[in-house]
Amino acid sequence: MNAKQMKEAFAKKKLKSAIVEIDDVGKVMIRELALRDLDSVDSDDTTDARARNVALTIYTEDGSERVFDPDSPEDIEIIKNLGNREINRLASALAAKN
Repeated sequence: MNAKQMKEAFAKKKLKSAIVEIDDVGKVMIRELALRDLDSVDSDDTTDARARNVALTIYTEDGSERVFDPDSPEDIEIIKNLGNREINRLASALAAKN
């Protein structure tokens, strides 16, 4: 495969997603973050970057709507108060799809 073909193959790649069951919440879709998402969070120099990353990944089960607003202080507080079990479950489900 030459460089042009490789570039075309990269351009066709789609972000991974997974459906996860969260106790007392229900099913949510989590989506892999694109580099642009990571850059927008990592460059903001706040202590909330990890919570904002999580906010960017969680969607309704059908994927049509993001559950949390990564720019909402109230939403970030909800995420920061989640237990490590929920966070690990989200991360593990997505990693299993990759």
